[in-house]
Amino acid sequence: MKILLVHGEEYAGALASMGHKVFVYSPEQTQIQESTGVAEFSLQHAIEQASFEPDLVLIKLIGGRPLLNDLAACPYRLVAYVYDSMLNHFWLRHYLKLFDDVFVDCKDSLRRLAEEGVEAHWLPFGVDPALYPSEYVEKEVDVGFVGSVQGRPRRVAMLDLLREHFTVRAEGGWDSDEFLNAKQACAIYRRSRIVINELLFQTVTSRTFEAMASGSMLLTESCAPELRDFFTEGIHLDTFEPETLIEKVRYYLDHEEERERIAAAGRRKILAEHTLERRAEFLIEIVRSRTGRGIQRDINRRRVLMGQTAYHFCKRWPQFAATQIAAAVGILGSVLCEEPDNGSSLWMLGLTEAEYGDKRKAAELLERAAKQLPEEYLVLFHLGQLLLEDGDEERAIRHFRKGLGRIASLGDEALASTCAQLQVAKIDWRFWLGLGHLLDARGRCAELYAWHPDSSPFPFFSIAYFVRAYREGGGAEALMAIGEAHSHSGALWDATEVFAQAATESTQNPENIFRAGTESLKVFRRSQGLSFLSAAIRLKPALRGRLKDLPLRPAEQAALLSIDQRQTNRVPLRLQENGSGTPVRSIPESTCVSVRETSVGSIARSERP
Repeated sequence: MKILLVHGEEYAGALASMGHKVFVYSPEQTQIQESTGVAEFSLQHAIEQASFEPDLVLIKLIGGRPLLNDLAACPYRLVAYVYDSMLNHFWLRHYLKLFDDVFVDCKDSLRRLAEEGVEAHWLPFGVDPALYPSEYVEKEVDVGFVGSVQGRPRRVAMLDLLREHFTVRAEGGWDSDEFLNAKQACAIYRRSRIVINELLFQTVTSRTFEAMASGSMLLTESCAPELRDFFTEGIHLDTFEPETLIEKVRYYLDHEEERERIAAAGRRKILAEHTLERRAEFLIEIVRSRTGRGIQRDINRRRVLMGQTAYHFCKRWPQFAATQIAAAVGILGSVLCEEPDNGSSLWMLGLTEAEYGDKRKAAELLERAAKQLPEEYLVLFHLGQLLLEDGDEERAIRHFRKGLGRIASLGDEALASTCAQLQVAKIDWRFWLGLGHLLDARGRCAELYAWHPDSSPFPFFSIAYFVRAYREGGGAEALMAIGEAHSHSGALWDATEVFAQAATESTQNPENIFRAGTESLKVFRRSQGLSFLSAAIRLKPALRGRLKDLPLRPAEQAALLSIDQRQTNRVPLRLQENGSGTPVRSIPESTCVSVRETSVGSIARSERP
């Protein structure tokens, strides 16, 4: 086949070795439009560069790169393979509907995309054996780590904890967003007795395969279920929990023969079964088996998908808004020229105008969208929010009520009851909290790293409503809801900080304090976690019965069980300190109720999450 490969140059050699003609189109980031400029980045430009008509266009998708805006009318077979799919679900769920075949690096993405109507195949990371030499090199440090740490405080806490006990080398984003390629990462791994792997989400990441291929032992968090699809703990690698990390590292440093045996077995497994060539063979086999099964080329439907993708994509990477949003407006406008009552196009164009253009025009578009989408409640909430920001609270309430009526009509008695309670004459923090809980119940909780709630004036997820509830007086109740949303989305550190703040704002609520303790244990803040648990048990001794379900060491559990029940009248001042004695940060300015701006950029540029 003649294959046009957009980005993803690592697959070029494997595909060429299979007899395919391959052209790689991968312009440098500086050549691609960011905020201004006219540098070409389009499928048409790629075809011109390739000088052949492709049988297959294979596009590697990863966050932080501008979108190809001319896929709607693409006449070629489109195939996507996605890295960091869990981090980018919020825009991929629209964009991937443009493709004939989809491959993702995370197994759990298959389920989530299927719920959106996207059929995908699991294609985990693969290695190039040429990058992993077999010659022995002296191992210089106890623990090695490669990956971004800016904006990843849980990862920083883990590495700081390891530094207290061992020699550690951490590269690839400690003081910057510097990205190390596979060859550079391998050099660090090979000189490490143990390679550590902390996970942002529950999947087998590129670090898993790269570290094992290097010939050093991998010690990875145990929360990735698909690890067991490939590897056996104690044979090819080993795993740790936050409470066992130090003990596991110390054990394998003390047992060199066992450690090196595991490292060698892991390397053999990777180089035999998890190479780029194996992955390429699987991809081409699936594509060939699905010949003729491409999606229908409904041009206007595909244009709407492009507009939806651009809107959500630019919420996360606003540096691309100047070009991507301009393209989206043109695409959505062309739909309305042919189909003036296309509700989805009206909705997306309305939101785009509201945030980047004319708010009066946005209100008109959203009014029309609400009429064309009679079952969609969010469009009415977005219209209500727009009117509220314009100072028209009376009309805003009317539209919120209409949206609540649409949810109530879905037939769920609990939802209908909640909707009835929210049919208020005035909007306060309880209204926003209730609205957030409704979205929660409808499966719209939070998207990991989707965007900062501060930049979500028209929320698609409950967490932004919870943040608003807190800022308008919701106190600890709203904080607990924010924490739950973060926890549900997998943002463990953010959840921990919010639960900790809720505990400081409700010092006589043992349940809130106990929850802050349990969450702290998950992010390598054991001192803070034990302090919270101790405070909660002093307030409510019966909570000791729940300690057996927590990841506590025997000595820690014994100490908590022995707390004097007579000391129930005060919470220790340590409640407001973290494991380093640093005061827990204040919540009102939102930095700890949401994904941090610093983490967005580093995640966007990293293929080694």
